[in-house]
Amino acid sequence: MIFFAKLHLPVILFFTLTTQAQNIAKIAYNNNFNFLPSDYIPQQKPFTIILYMAADNDLRSFVYRNLEEIKYLLRATPASQNFNIFVHLDVHNPGQKKMTFHLVSYRNELCIAWQGEMDSGKEETFIYAYSEAMKFCPGEKVIIGLWNHGTGDLNPTTSKIFNPTNLFEFDPEEQKIVLNRSISFFDYLENFCSSDDRGICFDDSTRNYLKNQNVGNALEKICNTMRNGKKIDLIFCDACLMSGIGFIREIRPWANYLIASEEVVLATGFRYDQVLNFFNQDDPDIKEFIKHTIKVFETTYQKLTPDYTLSGIDLQSVEPLYESINDIAELLIEALRYQKKGSVKEFIRKSSWRNNCTSFDEITYKDLKHLLTNFKKNISSFELTDIEKENSIKNQLGKKITLAIQQICDCVISHCAGKNLSQSGGISIYVPETRVHSSFQHTTFAKNNLWFVMVSLYLAS
Repeated sequence: MIFFAKLHLPVILFFTLTTQAQNIAKIAYNNNFNFLPSDYIPQQKPFTIILYMAADNDLRSFVYRNLEEIKYLLRATPASQNFNIFVHLDVHNPGQKKMTFHLVSYRNELCIAWQGEMDSGKEETFIYAYSEAMKFCPGEKVIIGLWNHGTGDLNPTTSKIFNPTNLFEFDPEEQKIVLNRSISFFDYLENFCSSDDRGICFDDSTRNYLKNQNVGNALEKICNTMRNGKKIDLIFCDACLMSGIGFIREIRPWANYLIASEEVVLATGFRYDQVLNFFNQDDPDIKEFIKHTIKVFETTYQKLTPDYTLSGIDLQSVEPLYESINDIAELLIEALRYQKKGSVKEFIRKSSWRNNCTSFDEITYKDLKHLLTNFKKNISSFELTDIEKENSIKNQLGKKITLAIQQICDCVISHCAGKNLSQSGGISIYVPETRVHSSFQHTTFAKNNLWFVMVSLYLAS
């Protein structure tokens, strides 16, 4: 399930920008932009970039910075000759009522096309934002950015929120911010939040949010009713923990590419001035844009923290990987049923445990490539009651694991990671260490893949 999320950090993590980009307005956003002129005529361009920015929450101050980066880019470069940009912005400034703005790039500025009040946590709002974007900002290719809180493939059972700054600490030796991995994201969320805390929902005013299935449903309607079956060219998540196999499974039928992180994303997010400057060239290409975005992300965050990742994923190459995951799970289920002295359970535990396998701030999210590599390395360690069956399963498992590792490499067209996550491969998968989270069984991935059955049997064996 989805909360497009990012984390708060101290002021020391704010980017060093030009003077223009540092001049962040302190007044309400309806005073920061001119209105779109009544005689505005939409112009078709090669790309439409839609930013769905849900900032009616504790990320409000960070959306200001990202919008300033976009405004600076529009004013300083001719990049907008190749793209139209449309921003759906929900924001609730202190002492004012919640507002929704539709902002359109026009003559090197962002201008207000409409203002009112909507609920960013509703499928209908997301779909409407797309339709308005194509009306005001038509483009041949479409990129959608999802900006907000995120918890990846799981959905917290609580509606409480917490200040994620508590998950970080300053390392004086490294002179960088590092994650405190002594407690998982979900354990902190569900066990340590006070009863007075507000909901972690996208939209704090309504306490609604978009689950993974909501995003998939909305994209299905958009593609089938507004795009004549054509897929979205690229979706990127300026959000936490969204490069999981479950979220990928949800959007794969409706998009060609995804940019997302296996790890938490700092609240300062992407460098939009540098990322979108890519379009300041002739005939920009989506794959090259993905590589450029990940390079900018790496250049920015390697100076700040050893705990970051970002992946560019070819969603059209993912289906064989799903099949391999299902086949591996089926073989492990058979092995668990015939294991000798708990050796298969120990094999899975040893391969997936946090000290042996790259995991993230939510420790049940394991890097899939590292996990499979450990499976392959440890495959000789388990025994079955039937030696013939043991040899057959180990032989098949070895082949399937080798195939799946290659399929990950085929899917992940670009990837970066900090020092602490250097063995990550770009896609995470859910492997609980003590119990199966109640929301996992309701995901589309769990309903259509034996991985859910396998991890449930593993913990119960």
